[in-house]
Amino acid sequence: MSIIRTKIGRWLAAAACFCCWALALSLLTTVICTAAARQQSSWNRSAELRRVGYVELFGEDAVHLLVGNSVLVQNSGPIDKRNGIEINEKIYYFVNDKTMYECGVAKEAGCDVKSWGLQNDQVCLEIGSCGERPKIMKSPLSLGRAKKGDKLGIYLWFDHFAYDIVKGNRTDFPLFDNVIRSKPIELDRAHFEKEINEVGPGAEEVPISGPRSVSLLIGNTFLSDDVTNLSEDRAANACPKEGTYYSPDGKVIRFACRDGKWSIAVLHWNIQSDLFCRDGPESDSIGSFNCTRGMVYAISASPKSSADNKMRVRDPKFTDSDSDLMGYLGNAFNFRFEQRHAAEKSGRSNVGPRSCQPKMRLTAEVCR
Repeated sequence: MSIIRTKIGRWLAAAACFCCWALALSLLTTVICTAAARQQSSWNRSAELRRVGYVELFGEDAVHLLVGNSVLVQNSGPIDKRNGIEINEKIYYFVNDKTMYECGVAKEAGCDVKSWGLQNDQVCLEIGSCGERPKIMKSPLSLGRAKKGDKLGIYLWFDHFAYDIVKGNRTDFPLFDNVIRSKPIELDRAHFEKEINEVGPGAEEVPISGPRSVSLLIGNTFLSDDVTNLSEDRAANACPKEGTYYSPDGKVIRFACRDGKWSIAVLHWNIQSDLFCRDGPESDSIGSFNCTRGMVYAISASPKSSADNKMRVRDPKFTDSDSDLMGYLGNAFNFRFEQRHAAEKSGRSNVGPRSCQPKMRLTAEVCR
């Protein structure tokens, strides 16, 4: 009988020990799961946004929220220290349901024109190679905020990086049409007899300087010679290798196109002591004006005959290649600047917790 009691005692002790271990394991599992949940919660922000009323949009609803508005991308700091990968501060502006701008905020940064759209009912910034697709989260207060220019929603990348979707175009870059809307500038040789006589009647090109040259630059567009055939078909899409438009409001719009992808930079011009001044074209000289006597060159409109009564205009400045930039009347691509949204004009911050709104090139950043 005593033997039986001893065995029962041992069994009870073993059972108790097993229960203790089970309880300890359960507690440890709870602690680990809680820690993991907290870590996951700190990374995955979509659940947090849903709890406060944000609604994820898909398909055309997501496109409708983005078109005509901007996404303010913040600098994330290093997200891969080993390889030095980080997200740089930039602005996305969605022109329409096919075209977007990706613009830097530093004064030396330019703006790239890209394609975007829907793929499998989700927003894709690079059609054909989407990569990680963003979640478009609509703010519960977006309707009221749209009237005030405040945040319309959140552009959520990797379920963690949250960027504000705000009303309107927050870039300083122009809209344009990629169809040529002008004809080549043609000068009457009779109006430039003085300049022709100074260089000789047989000269291949005639320099035109001073106020007359400035009047030929301002308000006109200068394009590389690869668009010559396109200028004859005004309905054809153009992709000029290089070009410059001198806007009458003091802006110089430099642009280039490769394989249908445009890049744009906005510089400036002014007149100082009868000299024509421009900043750029290199990024480290933006904001620093170089003043020279304004100069363009007139060349025969017909290369085979210098006696032709008409002359074309060539701009010798701002070319990165061997090709000349030839003059076209007016604003060839209808470059136009939208009215900046009132929210940004008021200086309200829209980029994270920063105390100032980042301005685009050639405008000092004002912090309050």
